[in-house]
Amino acid sequence: MVRYAADLGVPVLLHHGFLIDFNSLWHRSGVVRQLATDGLEVVLIIEHFLREAGDAHAFGHGTVLLLAEALADVIDELQRPLVDIVAAGAGVAPALIAAANDDRIRRLVLADPADVEFGPGQGPLVLDETAGPTLAELDLGVPCIHHRVPPLAPVPGLRLTPESVAAQTLILADGRHRLATMSLANRLPRVAIRYLEDDDVPATVDPRFAGYVSGFLRAPDPSC
Repeated sequence: MVRYAADLGVPVLLHHGFLIDFNSLWHRSGVVRQLATDGLEVVLIIEHFLREAGDAHAFGHGTVLLLAEALADVIDELQRPLVDIVAAGAGVAPALIAAANDDRIRRLVLADPADVEFGPGQGPLVLDETAGPTLAELDLGVPCIHHRVPPLAPVPGLRLTPESVAAQTLILADGRHRLATMSLANRLPRVAIRYLEDDDVPATVDPRFAGYVSGFLRAPDPSC
């Protein structure tokens, strides 16, 4: 875990899944610099590791659940009453699960939520993974250790629906992700949406992205 501009306010945890060199996205987009300049504490996960059943959270096996559990572990380690999460790419679905199951998550920013799928109707998040190697494994030419971790079903009572997310949520999306954004936003209790103009550029590449994130996280709580 790497922390920037640590203070006693609400820390901001940035999450982009298992992607190789994933934290570079937050530096390229200017989010780390913007948040630190604005006086917010920034937290980056520098590595992910897997353990067998018996963890404090034990969300279950499968990439999305393991990443959600990693977020919960980091929040525990921070030992702060509240935390904000900014997620993109493969980090969006794990961030939703973490927020649905942890009241310490105050605000949630989601960028281009294209990979989030739900069951029929008002179903839960779809967690099934396709068989075979991941794209990261193909790129590296090595197998991922998670294939050797014994399968573990989600713990009873684990909440997997957006309706369970109590955190204030902002979705930043380009035009290509409008349909996925609306599908998700229609089920979140406290959500705002900002569409960016370019259909072909991810939200995190837009030069305004860092400012939108910082402005949302620093805004007064409307419930106060």
